Amino acid sequence: MRLETSLVKALTTMESALSNVQLVSKPFPHFAIPDLFDPETAKAVLIWLDNDVSWDVESRNFYLFHGCSGLTERVGETPAAVIGAPETLECMRRHLERIFGITLSSTHYDLLAHRMLPGHRIGIHTDTPRAGTETHRLLINLNAGFEDEYGGHLVLLDVHDPADSAVIVRPVHNSAVGMEFSDHSWHCVDEIRSGKRYSLVYSFWIEGSESDTAETADARDKSGAVTDQKLQEMIVLLCELGADALPHSSGSLLDHLIGTYDVLNQWHCDSDVCKAGLFHSVFGTPSFPHALVADDYLDTIRNLIGERALLLVRMFSRMDLSSLVGIVAGDKFADSGGPVGVSINDQRALVCLVWANVLEQSHFVPNSEEMIAEPKHLFRDTNHLLSTQASEDICSLLSISPEQLH
Repeated sequence: MRLETSLVKALTTMESALSNVQLVSKPFPHFAIPDLFDPETAKAVLIWLDNDVSWDVESRNFYLFHGCSGLTERVGETPAAVIGAPETLECMRRHLERIFGITLSSTHYDLLAHRMLPGHRIGIHTDTPRAGTETHRLLINLNAGFEDEYGGHLVLLDVHDPADSAVIVRPVHNSAVGMEFSDHSWHCVDEIRSGKRYSLVYSFWIEGSESDTAETADARDKSGAVTDQKLQEMIVLLCELGADALPHSSGSLLDHLIGTYDVLNQWHCDSDVCKAGLFHSVFGTPSFPHALVADDYLDTIRNLIGERALLLVRMFSRMDLSSLVGIVAGDKFADSGGPVGVSINDQRALVCLVWANVLEQSHFVPNSEEMIAEPKHLFRDTNHLLSTQASEDICSLLSISPEQLH
């Protein structure tokens, strides 16, 4: 009965809020409204997000935040159950159809949550509906005591005229934004400087649009190769930071970083992983505590290598072999805001980074049975995340055959 009462109250408020929407056509079709939920529902959902949700690191070249997917199943009988109720989804779908003048699928939808903490951001992109991605989105902001200096503003713009076209949407608690995606739906979220920014992200698809698949999702995750020009820019920065003057193994740290990059490139790792390999020791590591830079250099490196590569570098800098094995086994990573899960793609990236780092130094380290005992155990625990070429190279290094892993 309590859920039914809460649902009636929430639906009444949503009906009123969405009935008064004014669609704005520029820089692309969107709307923004305050107070989508009633105050009690908004408060219950915020408390649930803040205390009970398990978060994963979400990163690509242009964004970094924490995410939680599959909320319609996770919300269950919790105090936030209203957000995943079929009646809630139907109310949103019906109004979005009217507002945007389209017909949406009544069965194809998704609900996930984002948590953005200081340092998190989302760069300029379009979310163009390709390979099954959503055509329309309703985003609901949930946070406590938002102030403009906290950051986290959603910016909508026309990239051909950014100064005059930009629409800045303040992430005020319980406000909502609806967006229609296309080649022109450029938007971003500026960096969080203080506090927490939670968002519920409802995704909808125009009736008959292509369903998403694992293959298309994988295709979106592929990063292009690092260009020669980009590689030279990164090496120039490393020299400016002094990597060429810092001893490492029998040469300089720069020699080691380039060698690690070369190994990852030979393994056909994506560009984010290769770039992370080139910078993997700049913040120091447990075994090489000679940091080239402090956190005040983060923006310079981020702008050059991207959000995901920087995240991998920072994770590597705080990780020893036992914590890597734990992450591969499903342990959380101690990120800002508490422990977070690590995706299978980032697990694979970290494993490749560790082994490329080991392999690059292998000809400087005595290959005794005592020295390779720990790497052998690590290899057994992580081999399933490596490519065939990487696995063969490491087997050669450890003087074992693939059959000996079983």
